[in-house]
Amino acid sequence: MSAIPIIRSQYWNPSTGTVRGGSTAHGESLVDVESGLLPLARATASSLHTWGVADGLAVSAVTGADGVTVAPGAGLDALGRLVVLATGGVAVIDPAADPSQVLNVPTVAVGPDGVVLPTAGTAAGAWLVTLTFREVQDQGQLSNAPVLLLAPWVRLQGSADVPDDGHQLVLATVTLDASGLVTALDATRRRLSGLPTARVELRRPVAAGGAKPSTTQQAGAVLAVPDGGGLSLTATGAGPDVPVLAVDAALQTLALLPGGGRAGIGVGIPAPGISLHVEGSAVHSGGVAAGLSFADRGAGSFVEVPANGERWLWYSQDGTARLWSGSDVLTVATSGPSVALDVARRMRVQQGPDDSAGIWFSQRQTGDRGFVGMAGDTQIGLYGAAGAGWGLTMDVTTGALRFGADVGRPDGPCTLSLWGSQIGDVGNGVLFLRSGGAVVAFDGNDSVGIGTASPGGRLGVVSTGTAVTAENTQDGLFASAVLATGMIGVLTNARATGVWAAGKNYGVVGSGATAGQFFGNVSITGSLSKGGGGFRIDHPLDPANRYLSHSFVESPEMLNVYRGTATTDADGAATVDLPDYVDTLNADFTYHLTVLGEPAAVGVTEPMRGNRFGLRADRPGAEVCWLLLGVRQDPWAREHRIQVEEDKPEHARDRFLHPEVYGGGARAFQHPDDEAIFTYAEAADG
Repeated sequence: MSAIPIIRSQYWNPSTGTVRGGSTAHGESLVDVESGLLPLARATASSLHTWGVADGLAVSAVTGADGVTVAPGAGLDALGRLVVLATGGVAVIDPAADPSQVLNVPTVAVGPDGVVLPTAGTAAGAWLVTLTFREVQDQGQLSNAPVLLLAPWVRLQGSADVPDDGHQLVLATVTLDASGLVTALDATRRRLSGLPTARVELRRPVAAGGAKPSTTQQAGAVLAVPDGGGLSLTATGAGPDVPVLAVDAALQTLALLPGGGRAGIGVGIPAPGISLHVEGSAVHSGGVAAGLSFADRGAGSFVEVPANGERWLWYSQDGTARLWSGSDVLTVATSGPSVALDVARRMRVQQGPDDSAGIWFSQRQTGDRGFVGMAGDTQIGLYGAAGAGWGLTMDVTTGALRFGADVGRPDGPCTLSLWGSQIGDVGNGVLFLRSGGAVVAFDGNDSVGIGTASPGGRLGVVSTGTAVTAENTQDGLFASAVLATGMIGVLTNARATGVWAAGKNYGVVGSGATAGQFFGNVSITGSLSKGGGGFRIDHPLDPANRYLSHSFVESPEMLNVYRGTATTDADGAATVDLPDYVDTLNADFTYHLTVLGEPAAVGVTEPMRGNRFGLRADRPGAEVCWLLLGVRQDPWAREHRIQVEEDKPEHARDRFLHPEVYGGGARAFQHPDDEAIFTYAEAADG
């Protein structure tokens, strides 16, 4: 608001009570306009509105091009001056124009699209597009007095040169490259004009019919700031005012219908059926205090810490859903080590329209399989829905248990009889298991633990010594202490030795798509016989998708291979030194020489002696690749030479190590107890 006094000419003569005579002079008009009407209008505008953009004044540009365009519009500065960029008017865009001059100030015309403010040649960086109130003098008609034209000053200014005080209106922030071309444009520091008031009355048109129809308007709602702060919305009309919304002075709580009453809030539905009706979407609550709170219908007020169920809260914590009323009384989980449903107090299941009270159980996608509940008014039990019926019942008055067979006394030695077999306690905790058919079979979904209450498989044995000892006293090629079949025949885990196997014929016989799988090093102190072999690794060029395999190098002799390169000296000679064990370990050496580069004649001049041999080429500097083969002569090798050809023993005649490559037949190690172990059938005369 202006700090100068607002004055106007006094045209009334208070002494005579009449209007002063004479013509109005320029001085009086100046006083009336410059010191009266204009200051009063600006004071009114700055008092009733905050400074900023009022309408239009959009700023646009083309990325990579010169210039920004400011569209026609209007804004209000902090002094209450209306800054209008009007179509058909003029504007000043020269950034170097003297702000104190009104004469001879160059202007540009404002077209329908506004004015274009050039940017080429401006330094790179971020600039503010600003609008400042300004007037320039124009001669007008020659016979009349000069006129002042409203010519808003549009220019680029640095952010530090434009205080946030409203004397200059910021329209946009433009970013330029080194050539002054536009790279970005945003609304940083652009501010819109506002209406500072403590009360806004919202009105609506109304019409009346009858013999004297009429139209007028009336208040529909009032948005106001109460004396104590906060915010209120009150519905008004023909009837009494209704408080609709109230926000407290601390801006921490919001109340709907604070004066009481019922209202429906609908989300996705035009006519809500209850106080909050959400259609087609979920209702979400998040954050450290998330949850859904609801009160007992008989509670008279909000209870912060309920002791008797006055208030309940559904919330989620640590991946579980919980129902709270003073403490968690129900917990539901979908994963993790905890149970899926945890109830902090006793549960009651009562009979309704069903035959009995209880709980059904089922596995995944199997339907109802089992039932725990009342078998009658005095019987509770376990029911199998797959044909078993009531497998176990207890009389609730006597405690008597009934199975599908006899039941002994619970206070002394007792026996459970099952088709001739018996399970019992002879006294003093001595348990016996006696079969009536010479076989004790665990053929259900059972696990047996010996030395452990938590077996890791169908049979779990834990011992500080040898866990399992198996011995067969029958002499025969396939008489086995242990016969194991399955996807994995034997899987062991021990601190020292997983499996120790010794047999008169074979310690271990394995068969399958992979007869044996070892994760780690394998040590064999004897001979290894095989049909073939090699290495198989992840392919170095595509380890994620392919394998690479190479075969072993086979020989009827126990060969050791040594290789390397040697370069001949000025005389064409070279000596190859080998480790000091080579002479002792090997005999019957053979030599293989290849010259790299220019061909040359080369030969061994000194055979292997003292762990070295000599060679000579017909030219100096020859690079010779050498390969040395030796036959093992260590004591173990001399005692275990490979028998290259041998006759099969009698029991192996007409049996094959690899029957599949000979058109079928009996396998050499077919076990007579389980033909499913192998692909090929036992020979008829085997």
